[in-house]
Amino acid sequence: MTRPLDGVALPAYFRRLGLGPDAQELLTRVRSSPPHRTPGSRAGNMPVWYPSTKMQCIIKAESAKVEFAFLLEAEHSDDVLEFFDQPPPIPLEYRDRRNHVQRPLHTADYFVFRSHSAGYEECKPVEKLIQLVQTHPNRYVLDDRGQWRCPPGEAFAAKYGLTYRVRASDQINWAAQENWLYLEDYHNDLDKLHVGDTDLATLSQIVNDSPGITLADLRLAASPISSDQINIAIVRQALYVDLTTHRLTEPGRALVFHSREIARAYRHRSGQVDDLGVEAHPVEIIQGSPILWDGRPWRLHLGQKDITLIAEACDPFSLSRSAFELLVKEGKIVGVQAETRSSITPEGVALLENARPTDLAVAQFRNRVTHPEQYQDDEQAKIVAQAETIPARTRRDWKRWYRDAEMTYGSGLIGLLPGTGRCGGKRKIADSVIELIERVLETHYDTVVRKPKRGAYGEYLKQSEAQGLPTISQRTFYAQAQRHKTIYEQTLAREGARAAYPFKEYYHPVQRTIHPHGTYAWAMAHIDHLEVDLQLCDSKTGQRLGKCWLTLMILTHPRRIAAYSLTFDPPSYRSCLMVMRLCVKRYGRLPTAITVDGGPEFRSVYFEHLLALYKVRKHQRPASEPRFGSPLERLFGSLETEFLYHLLGNTQAAQHPRKMTRATDPQRLAVWTLPALAERVRQWADEEYETIPHPALGMTPREAYEQSIRRDGERDHKRIPYDEVFIRSTFPTTARGSALVQPGKGVRMNYLDYWCDEMRDKEVERTIVPVRSDPFNVTVGYARIGGRWRKCLCVVDELAGCSERELQLIAEELRKRNRLLYGRAQVEVTQKQLADFRRENAAKEVLLRQQCHDREAKAALLVLEGGQGAPAVLSPTLTLLPTGPEEQATDKGNEPASRPPIGDGDTLRVLRRLH
Repeated sequence: MTRPLDGVALPAYFRRLGLGPDAQELLTRVRSSPPHRTPGSRAGNMPVWYPSTKMQCIIKAESAKVEFAFLLEAEHSDDVLEFFDQPPPIPLEYRDRRNHVQRPLHTADYFVFRSHSAGYEECKPVEKLIQLVQTHPNRYVLDDRGQWRCPPGEAFAAKYGLTYRVRASDQINWAAQENWLYLEDYHNDLDKLHVGDTDLATLSQIVNDSPGITLADLRLAASPISSDQINIAIVRQALYVDLTTHRLTEPGRALVFHSREIARAYRHRSGQVDDLGVEAHPVEIIQGSPILWDGRPWRLHLGQKDITLIAEACDPFSLSRSAFELLVKEGKIVGVQAETRSSITPEGVALLENARPTDLAVAQFRNRVTHPEQYQDDEQAKIVAQAETIPARTRRDWKRWYRDAEMTYGSGLIGLLPGTGRCGGKRKIADSVIELIERVLETHYDTVVRKPKRGAYGEYLKQSEAQGLPTISQRTFYAQAQRHKTIYEQTLAREGARAAYPFKEYYHPVQRTIHPHGTYAWAMAHIDHLEVDLQLCDSKTGQRLGKCWLTLMILTHPRRIAAYSLTFDPPSYRSCLMVMRLCVKRYGRLPTAITVDGGPEFRSVYFEHLLALYKVRKHQRPASEPRFGSPLERLFGSLETEFLYHLLGNTQAAQHPRKMTRATDPQRLAVWTLPALAERVRQWADEEYETIPHPALGMTPREAYEQSIRRDGERDHKRIPYDEVFIRSTFPTTARGSALVQPGKGVRMNYLDYWCDEMRDKEVERTIVPVRSDPFNVTVGYARIGGRWRKCLCVVDELAGCSERELQLIAEELRKRNRLLYGRAQVEVTQKQLADFRRENAAKEVLLRQQCHDREAKAALLVLEGGQGAPAVLSPTLTLLPTGPEEQATDKGNEPASRPPIGDGDTLRVLRRLH
């Protein structure tokens, strides 16, 4: 697909806007230049890689809140033709607070081509703009209309007839943002989606009969028409919902009409206005939506009036001023009175707020004694006898205090509050002593050296003696050290950001935005890695292999585990692609968005290429901010405490090495193999975790997933067939993505030559073709020849079954040898050298261990791909040791099942776990 301004459309656009040659050159450079910089997760922001359907490429947003919100708005705006992220930098000129001229190079967030204008767009949070106004008063200003502006940027853009706009976070319509994300799956494939004539006629009939029907009622009335069909009708505007006001994720409040005109007429008939607001109500109010009223009076604020609405006026949000006046005349709205203000002074309010419950009880008792006529209850009868014992002078003092407080504070009860809470002398420590203590704590306690308080106190005594100041006790010094900073600030200064992170204040949004975990089952997923705290051994030789890595994908909305992969190799792009491959095999689709951390495996070309290929949005978590991945981090904790710590060979004892003995050494207790562990992880994830109610959901993850599928639609158009085409898309390629077909040799990938019969064609020789290779068997590759992917082989017997990871280790060993022999590592590594080195050094520990790891990983992958009831692969010469008395009793009466041999020379036996 071409972009809207490709070809002859761009010169016509220049002529329509009347842009000069300089402006045309600038805009042409903006369209042809790559992004000037790649956004990173700095200062706690979460960058987003968005597959734009309008731009046919990946558009990056530096923040998931402000920049990404503008990106979605530009994607769905009819006025926006094209938009580009991180355009070439422009020079700005302004004077700073010291009146010095500043000329920085500035990179705007976006450059936008609109129907009637073109220019730069800079997105900022309001809080950041307020700070910048103080630090850079001439760069950002707030004009009289309440709009944020950048005068230096506007001055540069005006030279070329362009615009420069500052987009603040308070301009974002979060209801529209959430709706766009909710319908994103349908927008991306809108040209392929249609609603049947019969279903559309049924939906139109229901909506015409009941204009303003809620989305929830429409789904019930239109059954068995699926939610997918209703969503498609809304996206294709066959049905109308005001997406800027109503959230589709709240179907009980979203009103559905046949068209925009009918919706406007419905609002006009109901007399809905915008200046009638709610002062206090227990639920969130959305303008124009029907409210389920429980019959209690509404307390509203209209202009300078306080209004109480009784049952006859049950929908206060559908009242115009004329309708409101009519209801007042008819007596359906009562209590219309001028606004009353409290007679208590601010000082009196402060005294009441600071009073303790016991103080209020004492004041109430004194008032009963001095003003018995105000009370006619049983408690007053008891107090009458007690009041006779109070001296008359005391009662006169209380009455006098009451009269004075009534004159001073507006309430006599305040004068009867006891003053014991305000008793106590002033602090006896001099200000100079406090300053010395704070200085000593800053320089000798709040440091990364982490000195104890005793050392800081000694330094204080020395400096106090030198300055001739009085000293305080050690206890008082320790108390001052505890309260001179917050726990977070003190831990941050002494132990660093990671240790202080648990005490960091949570983010409290001032307004409702979008749900961080998505609004339907496949809206968002998290992927991360965990080094499993369990020592494993080889299923063939029994050799200890150490700990493995678990790569896990969780759907954050229903908290359901989508896929998982186990391997001995450290996290890499292979782990990421494998877990996505297993997700497609199990569910037949990928999530709409994936949240990952900043690891290099998630920034690999292969991972990002797969996401772009299937239009998956990527969110990158900030570094050292685990709260951004809380669903997955919490799942890792549950996995360890509920599963791993119950297995023999777990590494809890290794966390305290000084207390560990031979009897508790996890390496000596290792009995689990990787295939057996994969089978047990599958059982825990699919049969135990999914059936336990989740505290954040109030139901099990399986029930939450099925409920979302029924309510939000199955979205079958996003299904991905698990075939050779998809599996090949998970294979890596070369750095360039292509290779040259050498006559008689084929294509070269990773030092190896691959050949197929189609390369004999003279039209193919000396051409550059796209290539891919199998990361788990380097002797198999693919080349795209004649519009089709052809399977190519590297016929080297010594490399049969060799993984990409092992090939990398062999190449690294060869480079080390070349460095010793030739004094440099940049010596060509040939295919023959790799084969000879693997044959000659097969017994070396590194390669042997990697071969064991690969063999175990292939067996574990067989278990994970097998689905329900997949067998665990074990060696015929090694029996899986039972971990408890129950399993010992079970295993005695059962023999392991067998299956045909697999692999080169490996006769592996399959043990099906008996439930």
